[in-house]
Amino acid sequence: ICISIHQGQTRGVWCLISEAGEGKSQGVKALLTEFGYRIVDIRTAQLTHVGAGVPQRAVDGHFDYAVPSDFPKPGEKAAMVFDEVNQGQQFAIAMMFKLFEDRSLYSYKLPDDCPIILMMNPSTAAYNVTKLETNPAINRRIKKVWVYSTFGDWKKHAQTPAFHESDGKSLPCHPWIVRFLNTTPNMLYTAKDRDGHKQFCCPATWQTVSLDLYSLEAEEARLKAAGEKYNDVTLTSETGSQRAINRLGATINTVNATALIEYVKHNEVRVSPDEVLLKYKP
Repeated sequence: ICISIHQGQTRGVWCLISEAGEGKSQGVKALLTEFGYRIVDIRTAQLTHVGAGVPQRAVDGHFDYAVPSDFPKPGEKAAMVFDEVNQGQQFAIAMMFKLFEDRSLYSYKLPDDCPIILMMNPSTAAYNVTKLETNPAINRRIKKVWVYSTFGDWKKHAQTPAFHESDGKSLPCHPWIVRFLNTTPNMLYTAKDRDGHKQFCCPATWQTVSLDLYSLEAEEARLKAAGEKYNDVTLTSETGSQRAINRLGATINTVNATALIEYVKHNEVRVSPDEVLLKYKP
């Protein structure tokens, strides 16, 4: 994708395919933001005839369509991102064909340097999607790649301030999550929970849990500053840890949330051997 952006190549639209929660949306948006693009995020599941253009008053027996005001404008550095592209109806997907091939819709023309990026989940039994992968008319227009996150790559990103950029915050992943996943990297993505229709761990849900931990810490600090009781939100207290498990469990299920909070409690009150042997100073 970077080479296509640098060289201005718009033919061959990139299509990223992955299981839910792998972080493709966050990755694409972080990349485009780094390049300085305004992102026009379109969900084909919500794309209707009205959403793609409204008929205007006829002149000389002909009428035109007005496209949404957030579409890229001439001279603007903007990118079009079609998220969950295969969750749209057939007519919505058909409307996109012209954008992929001719870079136009009705009389609207995409700027020459405007990249288009597609994202979708695979058309397996686990997802209620339109099957696109076997459509030759689409395959000839796009460049398909399968996306997955290794723990090492995820960790590099998690330790940068860009991790919470999509939340409007310049923050890395909460340190307790990184430390916890260092001991159990297989919990980066708990596919068994996903396939069992439970709340599950994945790069996207760990981002939510990280934000939850920051919120709990901020609430504790707020209560302390106000001179109010704060034990109910302290992670290492009995009531605070249970509240945290309930909150985090709503995202990654209570079993996974309990494992994380128990790790935090034990490591918060214990000194690890490497601290004593290698880092202790009198």
